[in-house]
Amino acid sequence: MKIFWAFAILVTLVAGTTGCTSLASGKKFSEYSAQANTDEATVIVFRPDTFTGRADTVSIIANNVDQGKVQPAGFLAFSIPGNTVKLHTDTAGIDHPVEIDVKAGNTYYFRAKFTTYYVTGGWHLIPTSELVAASSMRDLRESKGKVN
Repeated sequence: MKIFWAFAILVTLVAGTTGCTSLASGKKFSEYSAQANTDEATVIVFRPDTFTGRADTVSIIANNVDQGKVQPAGFLAFSIPGNTVKLHTDTAGIDHPVEIDVKAGNTYYFRAKFTTYYVTGGWHLIPTSELVAASSMRDLRESKGKVN
């Protein structure tokens, strides 16, 4: 009987910590080329594959419009008109929006980082330089965008 309970606990731990979210499966970032757009800014949100938060897909909201979801080991790129942009995730109650002034023709990078709290956790978007993003994103794959 002890073996049964040990096995049941092990299965529960593995299932609970790995989650059922699939990894991003689009083009590798190293193969990705954004279309040059002088009328709008490009925003790229990337999410390295980490243990914490792995079971989540992260919705990215820009100026109250859902731009899509970032899957584990993935990135999401979208265009937005140049002006002040309010970016955030869909982490209810503990979300920390980021406001930036974007200029048309420029690209802005953000890392989605999961922060663990006492009882729960939440996603934060951290502005990142192109140099840091390029080295962190090399093997990440494009997320499918509007994932259900």
